[in-house]
Amino acid sequence: MPTTESSSAHWALPTTNNVMDIPFYISMPAADYPDFLATDGESRFEITTEALEEENLPVEDIDKMHFVTEELLAKILDADTAHAIIYGTLTLEDPGYDEIFANSPEDAARLAAILNNINHDEIEDSLAIYDLTDIYNDARDRGDAIITVWG
Repeated sequence: MPTTESSSAHWALPTTNNVMDIPFYISMPAADYPDFLATDGESRFEITTEALEEENLPVEDIDKMHFVTEELLAKILDADTAHAIIYGTLTLEDPGYDEIFANSPEDAARLAAILNNINHDEIEDSLAIYDLTDIYNDARDRGDAIITVWG
C-alpha cells in the first residue's frame, strides 16, 4: 500500500478519468482506522463507497469552491495546514483507484483546535470554513479519523 505524507506542493488529481471536484469527509471510528490503512485499494474503495451510498458512517461535504477555501486557509494559517484540513495528512495511493486522503484521530483533533482558533472576522464569507470546523469538531468529539474522498 503506497502512502505519502501530504504537503502543499501536492495537488490532488484523480488517478482515473472521472472529474472529481467535491471533497467528502467520512468520519471513521478510531478502532477501524488502522485496518482501513492496512487494507488494499479495492477494499478501501468499497468501504468509502458504502459510506457514501449507505451512510453507514457520518459523511459531510463542502462546496465546489474548496480551492478558494484552501487559499483562504493558507492565507490565515499556512499552506501545509490548509492542505491537511482540505485533503489530509496522509495520501493513500493504489493503482487503478482514486487517491484517498486521511487524517488520524489525533490529526483530526489537532486540526479541529486550529479551526476553532481562527478569527472568524478573517474568513469573509466562506461558509466552507464553518462547515469544516463542524466536521472536524464532530470527528474530534467522537474520537474519529477523517477520510477524504472526491466525487
